[in-house]
Amino acid sequence: MAAVQPTLGLRERKKQRTRETIVAVATRLFVEQGYDATTTAQIADAAEVSSSTFFKYFPTKADVVFSLFDAVIESADGRVLGRPAGEPAA
Repeated sequence: MAAVQPTLGLRERKKQRTRETIVAVATRLFVEQGYDATTTAQIADAAEVSSSTFFKYFPTKADVVFSLFDAVIESADGRVLGRPAGEPAA
């Protein structure tokens, strides 16, 4: 049985949206101009957050990339653990 997600408060939803925006903007910039050519300042500016806000969510530029892998792992984990009883994991 899948775990029930508690309703997030306004502050938590805003933090989640900010994090998702930063990841989406960073991903777009990485594709458009390459990882090495993209700066954290560019990401913050395009995401409409300050550089300090960027670093509150992601200590380094690489952490943005690794967050994409974390999302894939969490999704797979949820599907495997949340499958109906008796359903094979494969």
